[in-house]
Amino acid sequence: MTIESHKHHAQCFCLALLVLIALAPGVFADSPTQLQEIDVQIKDLNSALASDKARRDSLTKQLAESEKNIGRLGKNIFTLKNEQSDFDQQLANLAHEQRKLRKELSQHRQSLQQILQSAYSSGRQEQLKLLLNQQNPAMMNRMMTYYSLLNRQRIALIQQTRSVLAQLENTSLQIEIARQQLQDNLHQQAGQLADLEKEQSKRKALRLNLEKDIQSKQQLLSQLQQDRKALEKIVDRINRQQQAKQQERQTPVNKLKGKLPWPVAGIINHRFGTQRTADLNWDGVLISTTAGTEVRAIHYGRVVYADWLRGYGLMIIIDHGDGVMSLYGHNQSLFKEVGEWIDKHDVIAAVGNSGGLQDYGLYFSIRKKGTPDNPKRWCKKIRNNKTSI
Repeated sequence: MTIESHKHHAQCFCLALLVLIALAPGVFADSPTQLQEIDVQIKDLNSALASDKARRDSLTKQLAESEKNIGRLGKNIFTLKNEQSDFDQQLANLAHEQRKLRKELSQHRQSLQQILQSAYSSGRQEQLKLLLNQQNPAMMNRMMTYYSLLNRQRIALIQQTRSVLAQLENTSLQIEIARQQLQDNLHQQAGQLADLEKEQSKRKALRLNLEKDIQSKQQLLSQLQQDRKALEKIVDRINRQQQAKQQERQTPVNKLKGKLPWPVAGIINHRFGTQRTADLNWDGVLISTTAGTEVRAIHYGRVVYADWLRGYGLMIIIDHGDGVMSLYGHNQSLFKEVGEWIDKHDVIAAVGNSGGLQDYGLYFSIRKKGTPDNPKRWCKKIRNNKTSI
């Protein structure tokens, strides 16, 4: 069940509570079903809350792991940037050294060229003179050895410079390759970091929505639990009322003699047994009260008469068992029909002046096995001639 459905049920339940309070006895049989429905809703909400909390905990763990990964990648990127800076500095140093060696190599080449040119122009003659000059053979040998050694040193220097230059070029190439790999790695990890940050943003948004959903469900759960308590109180009250009514129904009316309530609150204008006409006494009492006052049954029983009766107007008669009946006359309206079961305090009519009564009032009488009996013997004691319900 979705949270919207729970909210709809909760709103409907609030209206149901009002109806239940107004019609408590009539809906008592449905109250356990309503409690069961609320229990099902509470159970569903608890299950949904548990599931959402588990998802939230899982997302929190994933979020923590993502943040750790972001931290590690950030550290790696920082390290790679430092390494890249070191590589750039090494490349700059090697480039400077390379330029220096190239300059030296150029100087060596120029010197060698000059030597070769000089040797070419004069060296052959000097060597030829030395060969032709037979006056000092030892001197000739020394000079030839000198020329040969000088040339070998110069050639060796050129070769050494070329070797160093080749090494520098090779090293520069390797560093450039490493720097490019470092740049590619840095770019790759930056992409991974961006992806992780996006995923982390999604999880944060989802976790925030879960928190709101959980809070809403918790509020609804609290409302449902409060509603359930309210319904339990009503059910308990109805149950007590039903038990009391059941006890009253099972209690014979004869045992309640002197304890029954009066049907209306008012003033007794005509008492039982007083003279009504020259040949007729009052077989009940006439209680004066305002028009439309609710007339209530004095005890549990069944309606055996509900119609207009000459001299009494709109009359309703209830059979309470054990040969005891209560009569209510001169009513303005009758609210019950013949055959209906009535509980004590149920509204059965409204006070009027039907049947020729000049003022508004209620004729109230009790019959014991068909014989009129004084209502004062059956109902609560009165003070100052005033009745109470």
